[in-house]
Amino acid sequence: MSEVIGGSGSGMKNGHLSIEYRAIDSITEYSGNSRTHSDEQIDQVAASIQEFGFTNPLLIDHDGVLIAGHGRLLAAKKLNIDSVPVIEIGHFTDNQRRAYVIADNKLAENSSWDEAALAREMADATNQPGDVISRILDITNDEIKHLSAAGVVIKTGADKYNLFGSVRGYIGYLREQNKKSPTQVEIAEHLDMSERNARTVLNVLQIDWRETTLEKIRISYIRDLREKAAGRGGDNQESLTCARIRESQANAQIKELQYHEAVGDLIPAVEIEPLLDSWAVTARSETTHAMEKIIASIQSKYDIEVDQDLIDEQLGGAYKAIADYPKQFSQDVVESGGELETTTQN
Repeated sequence: MSEVIGGSGSGMKNGHLSIEYRAIDSITEYSGNSRTHSDEQIDQVAASIQEFGFTNPLLIDHDGVLIAGHGRLLAAKKLNIDSVPVIEIGHFTDNQRRAYVIADNKLAENSSWDEAALAREMADATNQPGDVISRILDITNDEIKHLSAAGVVIKTGADKYNLFGSVRGYIGYLREQNKKSPTQVEIAEHLDMSERNARTVLNVLQIDWRETTLEKIRISYIRDLREKAAGRGGDNQESLTCARIRESQANAQIKELQYHEAVGDLIPAVEIEPLLDSWAVTARSETTHAMEKIIASIQSKYDIEVDQDLIDEQLGGAYKAIADYPKQFSQDVVESGGELETTTQN
């Protein structure tokens, strides 16, 4: 801890600064702050906090109004951090606080650089391994390779990357992605499901795909799944679950058909009718032969005469159904859009 000369406040104990954690919502930005922070700078500060932690406490007055650290506060809010380290400076007058805010922002601009030392540090920063870039940008090694090929992440050698250039490039990449509304195909691929089920999910989550981003869809979808896993799912749970089950069943059926097609178990639709015609001829012949044997057996056993014309008349409807079946079955398959004889129904 640094010793404080002069003054006293609740953030000081025994003449030394005292760091404590405060809820971020209890801290108010100073309306008179003259220093501005761009979105890009806030993103950079947020990336630094993610990599190194919140190592520089905010300075606040006894009312919780920020004195120094406006950029860090904005970055913390962007990262959804609940509490932040602060030092309460309670002895400043209003004039002293105004002077300090300006001085804190201005003094750093008056310093200069040791160019030789800076060159060494920059050389190290431009040759960071992939795992460092992965942690800072919170992406996988495969994503690093993809983004490197796209020129977003700057590669300087074998598993070496330019840290600063990669951070800037990735921030720009995310901004461009956020500006672009995804297509329904992209949404389906992003959620790893069919377009039909993706539309169901968007309707359940009440998201208009034409006015959102893939990142927002992903966050909403994950949050909804977490709610359901925690037993807090609402009326929409059944719809999403049914959509998932239907998709799983459809995928299983497709894989089964693909397997049978690969091993040659399936018959092309164009070959169905000729094959069934052959079956129909055989079926009629076998039926007729069986009926003749039955008639002969009855006449022999009971010594009676069977009216063959009556039998033929009764069997006529069955013979016609057998004869019509191949054509009707083939027509049904073609009209349904199927290319294979075997179909599976839920």
